[in-house]
Amino acid sequence: MEDLEENQTKKRRLAEGLFKATHYRSYHSYRRSLKIGKSFLVIGIIFALTSLIPILLLQTLALNIAVICLTVYLLTDYWVASKSQMMKKESEQVITSIFEYANLNEKINGWNLFTGIYGSDSLELTFTNEKSFLGDVLRLIRGEESTLPLNENNIEAIKYFLERQNEQQGFIVYATMTEMMAENFTRRGIVVKQIENKYRSLPSRWDYAVATGRLANALWGYPRDFGAYILRYSKEKGNFEK
Repeated sequence: MEDLEENQTKKRRLAEGLFKATHYRSYHSYRRSLKIGKSFLVIGIIFALTSLIPILLLQTLALNIAVICLTVYLLTDYWVASKSQMMKKESEQVITSIFEYANLNEKINGWNLFTGIYGSDSLELTFTNEKSFLGDVLRLIRGEESTLPLNENNIEAIKYFLERQNEQQGFIVYATMTEMMAENFTRRGIVVKQIENKYRSLPSRWDYAVATGRLANALWGYPRDFGAYILRYSKEKGNFEK
């Protein structure tokens, strides 16, 4: 009996290990992996520039390090993108269901739902889509339609989802937003409550620029007031504590 239980424990640990290796448990961990990958890109660029210094030994060393860092970045970026596919697909399926249940005939436009890290039962709502630097630049050049601020139907879908969570005492839903975004939700009747910044998932400058449709927001227009906010909605708000 003990051998059977030990074998089951090993199989369970193996299954959990495989899941962790091929899936992200939260959007926060996904963003952390992206940041690690980009650090190799930055280091690679620095050493590539250093290789321009006309000292042969320094040039050779710097160039080799740059090649290694850029190779690691490309491999990491490919792995992170592959590993996040299931997470993004599940988000799309959930949001499609929300629109169907809410009887809203609208294309998903600029928001996602992922497993959160604010307690054991939380979901993180995000407003940007992660693309490569080149992908973001091409989208800005093509002038793709901006997704922020959210249009009315998408706001209504979020309201519907938040209200269901409130009625069922379900998931806590939170998001990283600017003060202006938080005020926009408040005007639409959604109660927001700011929480610690350690729960923030800051969007990249270029992803944010694409979402807002403004190139300047990737440069000097990137907001400095991003904060993490819990979102709640009910037609009867008396049961909320701000």
